[in-house]
Amino acid sequence: MSDTEQHQRYTFTFGPRETRGVVLGLGMGSVLLVFAALFALTRLASSGTGGLLAGIALVALTVAAVWVPIAERPLVHWIPVAITFALRRLLGYSRYRGGPAAPPAGSARSASPAAGGLDLAPLELPGELAGLGLLTAQVHTRHGPRSIGVVKDRRRGLYTLVISTRGSAFQLLTPEEQDARLMSWGETLAGLGGSATGIVRVQLLDTTVPDSGDALERHWQASGGQGSPATGESYRHLLAQARPITQRHDSYVSLTLSPRRARRQIRTLGGGDRGACAYLIQQAQAIQRELRNAGVQADGALAPRQLAMVIRTAYEPGARWMLERRGPDMHTTGGASADEAGPMACDADRWAYYRTEDTYHAVYWISEWPRRPVLGNFLEQLILGTRCERTLSVVMEPLDPRKAEDDVSRRETTKQTDAGMRHRWGFKATARQRRERLTVARQDEALASGHGLYRFLGLIRVSAPTLEALDQACGDVELNSRGLKLRRLYGEQDAAFAATLPLGRGLRYGPLQ
Repeated sequence: MSDTEQHQRYTFTFGPRETRGVVLGLGMGSVLLVFAALFALTRLASSGTGGLLAGIALVALTVAAVWVPIAERPLVHWIPVAITFALRRLLGYSRYRGGPAAPPAGSARSASPAAGGLDLAPLELPGELAGLGLLTAQVHTRHGPRSIGVVKDRRRGLYTLVISTRGSAFQLLTPEEQDARLMSWGETLAGLGGSATGIVRVQLLDTTVPDSGDALERHWQASGGQGSPATGESYRHLLAQARPITQRHDSYVSLTLSPRRARRQIRTLGGGDRGACAYLIQQAQAIQRELRNAGVQADGALAPRQLAMVIRTAYEPGARWMLERRGPDMHTTGGASADEAGPMACDADRWAYYRTEDTYHAVYWISEWPRRPVLGNFLEQLILGTRCERTLSVVMEPLDPRKAEDDVSRRETTKQTDAGMRHRWGFKATARQRRERLTVARQDEALASGHGLYRFLGLIRVSAPTLEALDQACGDVELNSRGLKLRRLYGEQDAAFAATLPLGRGLRYGPLQ
């Protein structure tokens, strides 16, 4: 037997999505709603048979609203979503108009030198992203000074930097090499755990976009490979045929810094925006070294115009080819300026999709990850098998070890209490409930062994120029999402779209909880 056959593969095990609550998996709001219905029943029962029947009907409706799922969500969870969606439409907040149609920017939105000596260019973005600004930080490299774009969330006081990455042929490596790279990536995440680094979000993005083919044509022209008229015509014909089917993957890693967790380090680097950006760049450089050790090619942090282009093309994918024709120099004329980063129009008045410019988007939440043990390439079919324009976003929050221990202890106590109540009431524990308890026990063991814990959110954004094409693209994604449980975020498409941008949104600091 060969060494490869004897090698024990590195596998991942995901527990079921945890049903948290105060009693029997119910949240405080649901518990209060049930008690209110029972109280109403006692009051109505004293008024006679009619009141008793009305009270019983009220309790039955309340129990159904709390326990019976509609589209995999209890009705009580849909109520705030529907109310928020209706109010936004009624008040006109579901529509955004940028450019000349935008309302005049106030003083909080004007470009000005920020504290710390860096200029802050406002980003005109809709909804929850209003109030973001783009800082330009300078860093000295062996090739000379270069600019790095840092997004500042002025409302929350957060800074986000985006690193461009390129993967390698992971599927062509031997099992030993694959597992070695996975372990290196695990060590990278472990190094970000805790509060010492100040990093509160790590976001991984992979975007599949149609390739205009301009890079291939420029390479062919620069190489002087004209050849004879016959071969030249043949190459031109081949490049023209490849344009409609050529795809490329744009991959990014974004880091979000909370200055409150790194006050001392930022103060030693000058304080303010300048110190925060300098410290965030230091963390990004360390992460890039770790990524290279894990076999990921890191091309460095995005320049301001490059970062603005990434945001712009998310809202308007059709602008990608026009922006790419400006050239590769992202420090002068290439990419997009901060003024061009935002969309001209966005409509969030539809329940199932979000429209920006001339593009329709549908965002899915990965509510369940594979239940069975899987290898590190379990997302390969989704990443390489889809032919539509889609973005996979995974936002992770490193948890402070002490807070993680308290959270795990509290959840374990809740699980034990629920199990005791079910046993007293004659309910048998389900396999899902037993697996939830096992997942909590594994997390407790991991913390005791010195590992870190992360909260994470997985989203998939699908984009298309028409609704018919969007339906086909959604079917393509659903077909290739084997082992994943996808849930379309009805009524929250605009907030979900914002969480798929490389800005570290979602989880606690974003609109999605």
